[in-house]
Amino acid sequence: MKRTFYFLFACIMLGAITTRAEKFTVDNTIDESDPEQKLYKTLQEAYNRADDNDTIYVEGSATAYRSLTLTKPLTIIGPGYFLEENLGAEAETLNAAVSSFSFSGGSEGSKIEGLSFYLPNISISIATDDIEISQCLIQVSVRIARNSIRDLNLNRNFISSRSFILFSYPNISGPPINLYFANNIVGNPFEIPNGTTGGIINNIFLLERFNLGASSSLEIHNNILLSTTGTEIVVPLVNGTNVSHNIAALQTFGTANGNQINVLASQIFVEEGTTDGQYQIKADGLAAGTGRDGVDIGAFGGPEPYRLSGVPSIPRIIDLSSDGFVNEEGELVITIQATTN
Repeated sequence: MKRTFYFLFACIMLGAITTRAEKFTVDNTIDESDPEQKLYKTLQEAYNRADDNDTIYVEGSATAYRSLTLTKPLTIIGPGYFLEENLGAEAETLNAAVSSFSFSGGSEGSKIEGLSFYLPNISISIATDDIEISQCLIQVSVRIARNSIRDLNLNRNFISSRSFILFSYPNISGPPINLYFANNIVGNPFEIPNGTTGGIINNIFLLERFNLGASSSLEIHNNILLSTTGTEIVVPLVNGTNVSHNIAALQTFGTANGNQINVLASQIFVEEGTTDGQYQIKADGLAAGTGRDGVDIGAFGGPEPYRLSGVPSIPRIIDLSSDGFVNEEGELVITIQATTN
């Protein structure tokens, strides 16, 4: 029950901030659900009990959680990823892997945060508007499952798998409208439908294939593109200053509007540390303070920078200890160190 305590404690702390919606905890390592404590063994059980705008906290586990389809607006929060690498991010280092996720009609306004998606033959399917996917580990395809999805927000994710294009859209003719893709680290081919509108801001793109569509209407700022194969790159034409302050290994964005060309990774990143930490910006590098409005270029810059390990934006325990002895009053003293973003 130690892991379960972490999120229950977070629920208590968060409850002091707001009590408008109910909060549930899911832990697939427990023997059975405890509805009185709002503690459930499966995501589906918690989902069935939750009402619109409730929050579900998902405990880290060595066993993946089963698939879930949302038809009501919820917030679902996991502990993050790479927790065994970025020590101090969380007291417990297991992530919360989910088999697959589907956003269907009625789930508008939903948000997932701190979950992991990496199992074979699964995907995240989006068939409705106003969805946010934040601070997740994504190594699967993200499927646009309806024409002209609006207000899709993907931010501060670590997206890495050479086997998948980020957006797959079979039989979809209408591109996303008002897509906001920001502060992500992308290590897989990136392709969005031609004609997409919105913003591609403060991201890092590591692989060769990068296709934004020649006629898309996008704000493209503060990105790092390390592709060295020009034939795999398609970007919209510059229209005024809609493409600015980007860095590329080739001459992709030109040199107008604060763009930089022919730049090496060694001139940008610290290039040491954890899986995501190695992409932090060098203090004296070409991306430091050279972005739009003077921010750093890349995922760790801008008003909402990438967080190591995708740790959730809630109070969280980073250390818990006890000497194991009961004092004279019959109490077991536990020392808790918590933090919040």
